[in-house]
Amino acid sequence: EQARNEEQWNWHMETAKRLDARLEERASADMAQQVRLMELEAGADRLRASVASIESALATTQRTMQELMTQRQDELRKAVRDEMVGRENHISRFAKELETSWQSLEARLQRCREEATTNNSTVAERARVLELRCAQIEHDLSTHVTAQAETNHRLTERASTVASTVDALEMSLKSSDVVTHTTVTRVDELSERLAMVEDECRSKAKADFWKPQMEALQ
Repeated sequence: EQARNEEQWNWHMETAKRLDARLEERASADMAQQVRLMELEAGADRLRASVASIESALATTQRTMQELMTQRQDELRKAVRDEMVGRENHISRFAKELETSWQSLEARLQRCREEATTNNSTVAERARVLELRCAQIEHDLSTHVTAQAETNHRLTERASTVASTVDALEMSLKSSDVVTHTTVTRVDELSERLAMVEDECRSKAKADFWKPQMEALQ
């Protein structure tokens, strides 16, 4: 009985030691878990701080972007309004200029119509005057042609008379040519004879004898 009690006591002692070891391990694990939890809490705090900073930066950025968008929207509205006003003014000026140009064009067309009417009247009057002048010219031309025909007839008669006179003159000229030819022939003969006499004189008489006489004759 005592041996069995000792065994039970030993078993209880070993069980108690094992429990103490497990308790120590559990305490160490709990301590490690507490350290890990504290580290996690510190990381969570840092994370919350970072998130808060990021949220603050995002809020600031959002406000800045909202202000910029509002300012840009106001600028765009102002630019669009100014552009619309400028376009309206430009269209108004263009419409006024177009109206002025149209009125000027109508005035010019009216002047052109009046000038065309005046020119047509002037052309018609000049055509009438030209017709009268052409009729007068035709009459004068007819008269001139008749007078020219009469003058040509008289000239033809005179030409016939002149032709007869020219024929008679040609006959007289032919006769004169015959006489002139005969005279020229005789003059040539006399010149030849004179040359022969001069040659004889040069061969028979000395130069100092006949040269003064010839100079005197010249």
